Amino acid sequence: MRLLSVAAVFAVCAPPAWAQIGTLPDRSPYRDIEFRQEWTTFAGQFNARSDPAHVAPRGGLFIGERWAIKLGGPMYFTARIAGSMQERTIVNPRLAEPARSRRSERLPILYTDMGLELQLTGSKTWRSIAPVVNGGIGMTADLKSKRDVGGFKFGQPFTLTFGAAIKYIPARGPNVRFDWSSYVYRIHYPESYFLKSGDAPIVLPASVKKDLWRRNNVLTVGLTVMNFR
Repeated sequence: MRLLSVAAVFAVCAPPAWAQIGTLPDRSPYRDIEFRQEWTTFAGQFNARSDPAHVAPRGGLFIGERWAIKLGGPMYFTARIAGSMQERTIVNPRLAEPARSRRSERLPILYTDMGLELQLTGSKTWRSIAPVVNGGIGMTADLKSKRDVGGFKFGQPFTLTFGAAIKYIPARGPNVRFDWSSYVYRIHYPESYFLKSGDAPIVLPASVKKDLWRRNNVLTVGLTVMNFR
C-alpha cells in the first residue's frame, strides 16, 4: 500500500514525458512534405554577362517550367525548360565604327537542363520554408541558328547550371519558389573578328580568346503544384 501511495504521488508531481523530450507535433516548426512530385511555372530575368565583342545575347524576360521528383531522403531529380527573346548586336568586321555595330537582332533562345537538387531541411519544411541547392547540365540553343554578316553564330552551347532556392510550402494556400540560378556556357568568336579587313580596324585583339566561358545569373519566382504522395 505504501508503494502504491508513493507511485501515485510521483505520477501527479512528475512533468509529462513529452515536455521533457520534445515539442508537441502540432507546435513543432517542422512539417513533413507529403508529396513526391513538383511542377513549377516560373518567370524572371536572365542577366547575361557582357562579352568583349558585345555580340552575345544581352538577356531578357525568362519564362519556363520545372519538374522535380523525390529520389529519397532530401534528394530530388529535376528537369527544366525555359525560353527567352534576347537582343544582340551584329558586328560587320569590314566596316569601321560607328557603322560597324549599327544593326541588331532579336534571338529566340531555348534553355534546357537536368540535374539534382538537395533540400537542406531534409523531407520536412521549417516554418513552411525549405531551402535547396542544385546543379546540373544542359544546352542553350539559339533557335534562329544562322550566322550573321560577320560570321558569328550563338549556336547550341553545352551548359552547366547551379543555384539555390527558397521554397515556401504552407499547410494551405499556394506554394511559392524563389530561385537564383547560374547558366555557364561558351561563346565562340569567328576568325573574321581577328583579321584586318581593308581600312577597318580589327574587331578584337589577339589577346582575346576565341572561346570564352560566361556565367550568367537568373532570378525567378514561380508557383508550384505538388502531387503524388
